[in-house]
Amino acid sequence: MDWKKVRLLHEGSLQFAITPYLMFSVSVAAGISMLVAGLYYHFHRDRVKQLVHRQKLAKMILENKWYESEQVQHDGLFKDLPSGRPKERIRHFPKMYYRLKDGLIHIHVEITLGKYQDQLLHLEKKLESGLYCELVDKELKDSYLEYTLLYDTIANRISIEEVTAKDGRLKLMKSVYWEYDKLPHMLIAGGTGGGKPTSSSHSLKP
Repeated sequence: MDWKKVRLLHEGSLQFAITPYLMFSVSVAAGISMLVAGLYYHFHRDRVKQLVHRQKLAKMILENKWYESEQVQHDGLFKDLPSGRPKERIRHFPKMYYRLKDGLIHIHVEITLGKYQDQLLHLEKKLESGLYCELVDKELKDSYLEYTLLYDTIANRISIEEVTAKDGRLKLMKSVYWEYDKLPHMLIAGGTGGGKPTSSSHSLKP
């Protein structure tokens, strides 16, 4: 094909023809794009999940209106014409930090004694259902509250043979340990047939 002679316009009108070469090129490009997207999601699944989680957290704050705003009147394009509708400007947006490390999600929420402090102090149910995680710890620190959630509980499960005790810790999941030297009391709970006696007897073996 001589690209120097290719013209998109012919006698003032746009000429476009669907050829087998064009269909093949589009199909190959679409296939490669889908393959790259699939490989990226497969090998960087956690990174994609982090972006989704951050979007959900921001959406939660926006839809519940847990922020402070004010109405601002903007001047129109011309001074002598009436200005449009007032627009909302956010004055304060609650600070929330998200981090995924070792299979655990750490969410830090700033506590400022503001109007929506009570809502931010009780996010357990929203976080567990919205992010599909399990809350494992909630700790109030200086000026912020930290929620710790177990991410992807199904993928973090281990077999009974992997439940081992070492250095004062009993491995319960891939990223969850029971430090029995520091906290000697533990409550084992679960449904009927969940394997509580088996887990207990296996853990007590010398």
